[in-house]
Amino acid sequence: MRTTSTFRAGLLGLAAASALALTGAPAHATPTAPALPVTGAAPQIAVVPVATTEAASTRPPAQAAAKKWRTIQHKSKYLRGPARFTDTKEWKRKKGVRVVQVNARCWGNDARLSITLRYKRGLPNPGWPIAKSGKFPCNGRYHTVRIHNAGHSKYYGQLTLSRDHTVEWWFQYYG
Repeated sequence: MRTTSTFRAGLLGLAAASALALTGAPAHATPTAPALPVTGAAPQIAVVPVATTEAASTRPPAQAAAKKWRTIQHKSKYLRGPARFTDTKEWKRKKGVRVVQVNARCWGNDARLSITLRYKRGLPNPGWPIAKSGKFPCNGRYHTVRIHNAGHSKYYGQLTLSRDHTVEWWFQYYG
């Protein structure tokens, strides 16, 4: 939680007032209310209301959920055989989301990883053309293919390896 000096001062004042309410008054202070006879019951603690500061009362209302990377799919798979490729799930873009990416990594320096991000095109020329792609070495590091101005309705990623290896991927959007 992010705090300002005014907010911290208000918390400090609240803590000090609570501490004073819980402790007895000093010996030299004059009592503000007449003392009541003790009947053997447990002592009662008085709660003192604390006035809120103006800075605390004028705080802005709670913001909408902060934008961050959200994962659509996270998976790992061993790709082998003559067709060493796999697809991410098809994703329908949410309203207001403009950044889509595929993060992937694989191990084994003898192979290359190809990441392709595709979008669905409507009529009159339907299909799944390539929006962006990249080729990377399988060195265990994360490699990213990202679209910044995503405007189509559906997307998916395709991962291809040059040799049999395990690939791990994250299909994500920012929003």
